[in-house]
Amino acid sequence: MSRINVANFRHPDATADSITLTSGGGTEIGGLTYPTSDGTNGQYLQTNGSGALSWQTVQTPAILQVLSDTNGTTASNLGGSMTQVPGLEVTITPASTSSRFIVLVSLYVDGSSTSYGSFEFRISGSNSGLGNTPAFARSTGNASMNSMFLDHSPNTTSDVTYQLFGKSDSGTLTVARGTMIVYEVAS
Repeated sequence: MSRINVANFRHPDATADSITLTSGGGTEIGGLTYPTSDGTNGQYLQTNGSGALSWQTVQTPAILQVLSDTNGTTASNLGGSMTQVPGLEVTITPASTSSRFIVLVSLYVDGSSTSYGSFEFRISGSNSGLGNTPAFARSTGNASMNSMFLDHSPNTTSDVTYQLFGKSDSGTLTVARGTMIVYEVAS
């Protein structure tokens, strides 16, 4: 059996070795030190910021808890200023300060003439909305189901109460029923 023993490879114009083979079976290419073992199926190479690469496993977020609230019986006519939609409020206690919350809302909204309105998520006690504010446009006799979501990281382990607020921007806008679901996701 023949062998070629080479410790370093370098382009003639390079000022440093491009590929270095170490005595322990390691390899350094372009300043990155590769692991000496194979990773397992699904792993990826991650750098430590100083040139050392290691095999890492993708972390899958886990759902820690799910809570919901449904407004199924009380119709709510919305006026011209932001008011809380009755029956759509969920209080949840985070398991960790690093938890994320996914808040989903579906609403059955009806309007008169050419009605449209705005909705926003709020945390109890706050006068400002969280995230995007979706707008809905409706005309007479055309009620529809509408959905919206919020991805929020409250950075606390104290109770957080999510609420939905809405207003009519034109005409009469009615929330006939709706559901709010809050998922706590481990980060």
